[in-house]
Amino acid sequence: MNTARPLTIMTVSTADRGGGAERVARELHESYVAAHEDAWLVVGKKRSDDSRTIELPNRARRSAWARACMAAADSLPRRGAGFRAARILRDGVAQPLRWAAREAGREDFDFPGTSALLSGHCAHSLGCGRWETGCGSCPALWIYPAVPRDATAFNWKRKREVYAASTLFVATPCHWLADRVRRSMLMAGVRELRVIPDGVNRDVFGPGDRGAARAELGLDAGRPMFLFFANSLRARSWKDSAAFRGALERLASDGGAAGAQWIALGESGPDEQVGPVRVRHVGLESDDRRLRRWYHAADAYVHPALADTFPHMVLESLACGTPVIATAVGGIPEQVISAAGIAGAAADAGLDRATGAIVPGGDPAALAAALEGFLALDPAARAALGANATRDVGARFDRRRQEREYLAWMHELVDARASRAAISGAQRP
Repeated sequence: MNTARPLTIMTVSTADRGGGAERVARELHESYVAAHEDAWLVVGKKRSDDSRTIELPNRARRSAWARACMAAADSLPRRGAGFRAARILRDGVAQPLRWAAREAGREDFDFPGTSALLSGHCAHSLGCGRWETGCGSCPALWIYPAVPRDATAFNWKRKREVYAASTLFVATPCHWLADRVRRSMLMAGVRELRVIPDGVNRDVFGPGDRGAARAELGLDAGRPMFLFFANSLRARSWKDSAAFRGALERLASDGGAAGAQWIALGESGPDEQVGPVRVRHVGLESDDRRLRRWYHAADAYVHPALADTFPHMVLESLACGTPVIATAVGGIPEQVISAAGIAGAAADAGLDRATGAIVPGGDPAALAAALEGFLALDPAARAALGANATRDVGARFDRRRQEREYLAWMHELVDARASRAAISGAQRP
């Protein structure tokens, strides 16, 4: 049975422009519109002029007092004492009861604020297992979104009660996250759980000419080049900055990986010296077609994560034919097929299938060995990894496949509900 009329689909996201999560939501919404569904994107912050994107009128629903305080906060400077005063006005004076709850550690569901679905506080548990049994006595209140006091057990219980009263059909981008859902309080409301991997837009991210990309970007054509995002070097992020810095400091200073070009995307500024490695900082590239030139120019993309789920940058790099060297956290081992023969890396497949190298998280020695081991491969072997990467993305991580699977599932659910209603109607006297 096929749904005869278009589905009305509402995709909810924090914003219509932003990072990987916002990109996935926006691209799925655009695909539903292209499929002639009655699709809408509902966001906390609207940054485009798309007529089918709606910004939630959060402020308009506040009290007159709260709106006045927020308007006053908007008029203050965005730096120094003005910034601090604005925060007090907006968070404390405008809505004192909500402020008191947040200060007590109770989660605020004020969209588009962040709420961890599987725990009483943190977006990533970083090895803590309390999220499976009820949280409480949280060892890491500083983890984003940071809270001043421990109300994690209260938050966990409240969310479990909400989930248990719900009927949820849940899709995750990887088996790693699906396993965590099964072990979490979210499962109390899950009717069906599927794994639908995120896909990349292969019309934008595809193979390109390395020499031409380097010429366009002003890079040395004769030296290897590693690409990474600048936050990989910053502490207290989800990146494994300590292991990454440790790996760079361990590289031999007489050539090899240390002598390569190291490009950090996302932050403008002067070059940075990390051990024997000279890092060149390049500002954020908001245009995808410009961004792909950096992937094309690189011999490898490095993704040293401390915690991650299914990073879009990894898929973009692989789609461009650039092998990935990354840590074995979250769903990353499902994205990258690690090459046997690269020191420090897992041996998942030979050069006929491998797409990069996966190393243990928090192990600078293994990461350093993998960086050196990758460059020790002959050019033909590195080219084979790149060709495998492009082919594997086409087979497993194409955005069009992701879109088809979501739409097919939604139509299936609507059709099943219609069938149940028809049977129920026919059985009535």
